[in-house]
Amino acid sequence: MSAILADKPLAVTDGKASVTEAQLDSIEAPLADKDRIANERQQKIDAHEATIREKDATIADLQAKLAKKPAEESKQVVDSGSKGESADKTETEIYCDTVNSARKLFNEV
Repeated sequence: MSAILADKPLAVTDGKASVTEAQLDSIEAPLADKDRIANERQQKIDAHEATIREKDATIADLQAKLAKKPAEESKQVVDSGSKGESADKTETEIYCDTVNSARKLFNEV
């Protein structure tokens, strides 16, 4: 309060402090701003909590659907890994081949 009323000191008469209308306004204005900011933040928190509840409900629905369906049997195994000579090479050899082909391409330009 001292910072708010720094240029407008309180008048003290018979041990009682009195405030003018302007001083009261200068006290209430920052408090109203803080209340407004607190309300805005609470609204954001409420909105985020609602979003979280919606996503939790969606997750629960998906988990329930997943639990109801039995897993499909695998009838065929497909190997989609790399084929050819790079399958036999180590990571270092693949890296060196890549660097060498990049150099070759650079030298052509």
